[in-house]
Amino acid sequence: MWDAASAWPEKQCVGARPGSEPGPPAAERTHLTAKPQGRPHLVRVLGIGITSSFKGTRVPWDPKAWARTPELEPLHRQGVSAAGQVVSLKVWLIDDILEKINSHLPSHIRILGLKRVTGGFNSKNKCDARTYFYMLPTFAFAHKDRDVQDETYRLSAETLQRVNRLLACYKGTHNFHNFTSQKGPREPSAQRYVLHVCCEEPFVREGMEFALIKVKGQSFMTHQIRKMVGLVVAIVKGYAPESALERSWGEAKVDVPKAPGLGLVLERVHFERYNQRFGNDGLHEPLDWAREEAEVAAFKEQHIYPTIVSTERHERSMAQWLSTLPVHDFSATAHAAAGPGAEVPSPLEGSEGDGDSD
Repeated sequence: MWDAASAWPEKQCVGARPGSEPGPPAAERTHLTAKPQGRPHLVRVLGIGITSSFKGTRVPWDPKAWARTPELEPLHRQGVSAAGQVVSLKVWLIDDILEKINSHLPSHIRILGLKRVTGGFNSKNKCDARTYFYMLPTFAFAHKDRDVQDETYRLSAETLQRVNRLLACYKGTHNFHNFTSQKGPREPSAQRYVLHVCCEEPFVREGMEFALIKVKGQSFMTHQIRKMVGLVVAIVKGYAPESALERSWGEAKVDVPKAPGLGLVLERVHFERYNQRFGNDGLHEPLDWAREEAEVAAFKEQHIYPTIVSTERHERSMAQWLSTLPVHDFSATAHAAAGPGAEVPSPLEGSEGDGDSD
């Protein structure tokens, strides 16, 4: 599912053209479920593709609903792929609207469903939790004495158990100022609540073993998830002590490595409070993924996983990043690790912005 509204002025006036048949007298505010997959440029393609599809099908629409893309901006800014996002907009419910829109979209962008929501619904503001997954080759967890890119490595049950024990430390409310940039430890917004995090059983693709780390939280700061993964990898490989986790939540600025962005995917967004209030009121349906589970799973197998696997093989982003871990000083603060003369933000100074996406 994904949130979208065209942010590009040249696309804001598409829709019902002069001479087209008039639609119903009033627009219905709807909830669209879609499953995009992408690289850093895809979010822009999504916005253009959807507005173009409206033009191609002559679907009546509300231009004001497409004035901005606040829900897509964090994904666009950070280059985060998405397996499931949500868009809210006003459209007239013409026959076969989803089929007509999808017929104009490429195969890696699909709209899966449509649901009517309350009049004041905003899919970004009403979202109360997000689930991301981070897909990485399991050789990232191999001890530092092994080859940095040993594709024959297989994650043992004991190592997986240790990874999950370390990941479980992130659950609850912690001060994540060391897991983003330009944010001091005394800023209230540095406190983030993680509801669930775990590493799932590994699987093999093209002879290389991968695993998915899934994390659900109320909101995430820029780079937070990548740094959460990076620190656990550094600990499991033997570069950092386990005490680095607890130390990273203190006021000192700690050097926390940031894992590559390739494997990070927004899996779904949650509307649990909305569902409790309106999901069973007789007028609206719950906003969940029950009907789309099978299609989303097939989409990930067809588009997302192969893209990550092939890109890792060609660009070796994880292997290259792992080779940089020895230069980190996990026993020192970020000031000491940066060296004399380097500019490191004061641990108490404010942030210049707060993103809700990794």
